[in-house]
Amino acid sequence: MALEKLLEILKKIDSSDLPDDDYKYISAQHSPDLDEVLSLANTVLVNDDGHNIYDNHEVLRKNGFPVFAGEQDRFGWLTGCIQTKKGIIVFG
Repeated sequence: MALEKLLEILKKIDSSDLPDDDYKYISAQHSPDLDEVLSLANTVLVNDDGHNIYDNHEVLRKNGFPVFAGEQDRFGWLTGCIQTKKGIIVFG
């Protein structure tokens, strides 16, 4: 399932040799898995109508990967963020 695959890759990133930096943004140059993370995040964390799937956000949070809003407007989230030990991954 896609959510389990996303968790697997996030755990791989957290255990990588990247330096721990809660405030850094992770880019493709930092992690070759980033494109897959972004694709999976856009599939399992947001539905086809653009609404958050909070049950899946909770699964990530319980596994040490909080999900939170990046940019927002009056209609809701424009981007989302996944916090890892190695930095922040922006999706959306």
